[in-house]
This record gives sequence, C-alpha cells and structure tokens, in this order.
Amino acid sequence: MTRRARFSGTIFTLGFAIAAAAGAGGAAILIPDDAPASLQAAAALTEVDSQQEDFTDARTVEVQLAVTDPTPLTSNASGVVSALGTGAGLEVASGTSPLAVSGVPILALHTSVPLYRDLESGAKGDDVRALQEELVRLGYDVAADGYYGWGTSEAVRLLKKAIGQTDPDRSLALTDLVWLPSTTLTTTDWSATLGSTVTAGGSYGNVPGQLTAVSLGSTPSALAPGARTLTLWGQSTSLDEQNRATDPDFLSAVAATDDYAAVIAAPDEQSPTATLELTDALPTIKLPPTALFAVDGQAACVQSGETALPVTVVGSALGSSLVTLDDGGEIPETVRIGTGISEESCR
Repeated sequence: MTRRARFSGTIFTLGFAIAAAAGAGGAAILIPDDAPASLQAAAALTEVDSQQEDFTDARTVEVQLAVTDPTPLTSNASGVVSALGTGAGLEVASGTSPLAVSGVPILALHTSVPLYRDLESGAKGDDVRALQEELVRLGYDVAADGYYGWGTSEAVRLLKKAIGQTDPDRSLALTDLVWLPSTTLTTTDWSATLGSTVTAGGSYGNVPGQLTAVSLGSTPSALAPGARTLTLWGQSTSLDEQNRATDPDFLSAVAATDDYAAVIAAPDEQSPTATLELTDALPTIKLPPTALFAVDGQAACVQSGETALPVTVVGSALGSSLVTLDDGGEIPETVRIGTGISEESCR
C-alpha cells in the first residue's frame, strides 16, 4: 500500500514536469521573436486623394411678400349692364370682356403702365409701348416701339372685334376698357349686376391685393460668391441687387399656388421659407479638415507635394471641408494631411 502511493506520486511529479516543459515550448511557438509585417502597426497616413464636388451653397431663408391693397375695377363707361361675363369669386383675364354696358362689350386689359388717356393713331409714349407689349403677349404681331401706328391700331380693332364689339374702330378709348393690375385675377366681390346702372369712374368690383415682390428677410452670412436663385413653392427666379424678386412671371406663378393662398388668408402675418442657392454650382475640392493649415477665417492653405496652395473655405459636407483654389489653377491630384504637412504658410 505504501509502495503504490509513493509510485503514484512519482508519476504525478513527472507528468507535471512534462506539462510545464510543453507549456514553455508552446509559448516559444506562439510568440515569435519577429512579428510578421502584416501584424505590425500601420504607418500614419500623410497624403490623400483630392475629390472634386459641385457646391451650390443652398440655404433655407425667410422671405417677405409685398402685397398691394385690394384694387377696385373701374371704367369710364356709363349705362346699363346688358351682359355679364364674370362675378364675385370668378376669374377675369386680360383680353376678355367681363361685362357689356348698353350693348357694348367692355375690354379687360392688363398693361404694365395703366392706361390714362384715349389712344389713337399717332400717339406716342410709355403707355403705348405697354399696350403693344400686351398685344404681343395676346398673340398679335405688333412692334413694341411706343408709336401707335397702323399695326397697333389694326391689332386693337381685331381685339375689340374678338370680344364681341360690332364694327369696332382702331382707337382705344378709356370708355372701351377696364384696366387690370395683372394678366389674370379673381374678383373678391362684384357689384355690377345684370340690369344695374353704372356710371363713369364707378367700381364694378374689387380684386385682391397683388404680389409685387418677394424679398429676403435677412441675408445669410458667409455666402459663397456668385449669382443666386431663389426658389419659393416650386417657383424659381433670380434676385436683384436689393435681394428682391420682381419678375412678373415668377410672381404670377407664386400667387397661383395653394401655399400663397393659405399665407394670404392667415390672420397673422406669415414669413414663408424659401431656398437660396448658387445659380451656377461652384467647383470645389473636398478635403478632410486635417489637410488645412494656416487657417485665418475662411482663408487657409493646403499642400500638394512640396507646394503650398492658398485656398478659401466655402462650406462643409459630412465632416469634410469644401475649398476653392484662390489662383483658380488646376486641382491637385493629392494633398498632404496631418504630419505630412511640412509648410507653415502659403501667403
């Protein structure tokens, strides 16, 4: 019994020694003196490829709508309303007849300069030119030269005939027409009724105030240089030097939207939002911020090879900086970053 126990202890001691030796050998195999190159720490990145990106500098801005007071529709015609072509809440278009007075159809006409005198052959002036421009828009072949010649007088005769006047002449008297502040509008009320009597200078009804301009509430800071386009409710136009949009086609399109109607109907003054962006996208270089050095406001430097280049920071995108080359030269293929930058200045 004593011998067996001693023998077992000997075997255990020997097994432990073998295991320890095997462990030591295993450690020598798992941890070589020289690690493979693939397991060594990667060298710090010092250069990246440059990427070109078109930059529109789109901004969301508040705009203000300039709207006139409601406008009365008046005429110098007197007599009994013998026919009606419109009414409250209905549309009136330039070149049509909204009513007839004593059997004579009255011409609704929009001109950029309100007509304030009778026009006939030989008349000259801005009001004549405004009339000619509207005749052209209505499809008549007229030269907008500000002179009421045969071509203009014939176009007036044909227009008066088109609305139902019998044997019309070639002049345009104030008793022939009602001036419209826009090419198409909707009346808010209409007082002239069939059989009623109207007098010269009296009002037939009113039309809503007209949209005359859309302007920026305030100009965003640090805008990239260049002409800009304003987009409001799906309609786009350019801005003048006072940051206003006054193009008649743009204003008409905006005024025809449901969004505009909702803003105008709101009890409180509204400040709609629009998008302001560069009309022509600006070609920029997209770089990591660590590529920039000697930064002073929007001025900075980048280094390509051994050359330091002056740039202007115009924006950012997804953690990258967007810059333009100040000298307008060719965009470099690569730029240095971080510890790869050896220059201190570029100016």
